[in-house]
Amino acid sequence: MIRTESIDAPLGALATGWDPGAPLSEDDLAALRQALADRLVVVLRGQRGCDADELAALARQLGEPFPADELYNIPTEVPEVLAVSNELNDDGHEIGTAGSGPLPWHTDYAFLNTIARESLLNAQRVPADGGADTSYCDMYTAYETLPGHLAENLAGRIGRYTITSENNTRLRQNHHDEDPAAAAARRLRANPDIVYPGSGEVVEHPVEMPHPDTGRVALYVSSFSCGFEGIDEPEEAFALAQAAMDHAIVPEHTYTHRWRQGDVVIFDTVGTVHRREMPHSPGPRSLRQLSIKYP
Repeated sequence: MIRTESIDAPLGALATGWDPGAPLSEDDLAALRQALADRLVVVLRGQRGCDADELAALARQLGEPFPADELYNIPTEVPEVLAVSNELNDDGHEIGTAGSGPLPWHTDYAFLNTIARESLLNAQRVPADGGADTSYCDMYTAYETLPGHLAENLAGRIGRYTITSENNTRLRQNHHDEDPAAAAARRLRANPDIVYPGSGEVVEHPVEMPHPDTGRVALYVSSFSCGFEGIDEPEEAFALAQAAMDHAIVPEHTYTHRWRQGDVVIFDTVGTVHRREMPHSPGPRSLRQLSIKYP
């Protein structure tokens, strides 16, 4: 039986009692969904280490996972599970995607026509101190507390999103600095076989994004934002996205997770943005990642 309790932070809940070898009961699934609705981030901790099949089975009970193998064109343990790892293959390249260094505040699959509703991360192998923390920010509260001028400017807006553009590159830099030499060395280790989904394409989604289950509206802006319908001037679009993120990304809206090996974190991907902080120790760090399709 799964038991949940709030983490002492603006968001986040700790869940214990999950058995990776058995399907969730109706009560346990309901408990997880309620914790996600209330606290946005749920940390499953204390269970035995799960394998990729068990993690995928958990994700399928929440909804329809994205096919990671098709999207990224790399081998996967099971089709839905993406490796996020700094460990190297025989060619000296990282075995997964985006496995080392910091990552900016982002929303999984905002750059595709079908966005993510929930995502899961599983610490398969991490250093004793976790290696690098992951922070989560509550974008529902960010939306609900928008000051008047921002709320008026964002009301009814359609946002534009892409995996890379000049504007969202600037948003990434403004919200997470990395030593240029370290970044260059990291790029040399990147897996050259990866094909990032949606690369070069721009998609549109509402900036006021409702969760399909709760109806609660989130501020859907992140480092994948590259513009807005009705704003033709790039600097004006950048300033609006920057102002929205500056309002949202504050300590009173944020939880930072220190990883332990075996942790499974499930989080609301409509109502949060997340980032990987600067690593605070070296060592092998391999996580598994899955995302559930909206709605």
